[in-house]
Amino acid sequence: MSNHSLLERVEMLSDRKAIRILEFYAERLFQGLTTSPEEIIKNVPEAFKGHPIFEFWLNMSRSDSNKVLSETDSILLAKDILRGFAMDSSFAPALEDALNDYHDDKLMAESILAFGIAISMIIVASTTTLEAEIKGCKIEKKEANVKLIETLLKHFPKFSK
Repeated sequence: MSNHSLLERVEMLSDRKAIRILEFYAERLFQGLTTSPEEIIKNVPEAFKGHPIFEFWLNMSRSDSNKVLSETDSILLAKDILRGFAMDSSFAPALEDALNDYHDDKLMAESILAFGIAISMIIVASTTTLEAEIKGCKIEKKEANVKLIETLLKHFPKFSK
């Protein structure tokens, strides 16, 4: 499937489903990581390491990680992350598999996203080194997606300089 077709599929997701797909995809991605968290952090470009959200992420407690974003922020951020990953050739095949495999089993799920998932996906977008294998789909990332990072960081105005 082309990135354009995948992007169309992402655009057609309901708000609630976009959040659930992002959670599903993030869980798969983190389970399939073969790159260490230390290596990921080490290879975040210096320009982005200077953003306060990275310092916050490094010192984030479990309770901070489990806090949820507002419904509006959750929807906007989930859709922006999915759009960005759909357009990134490193992540698109595994995202397509996640879209194909996802089955919504939560009848009354709210449209909210955990802060920790959101920030972790920003770190994934920011690093220049990331390798993972998800269901035989290999992800090899060798550069930071600057446009995606800038898009995602706009959702965290309280961390802006």
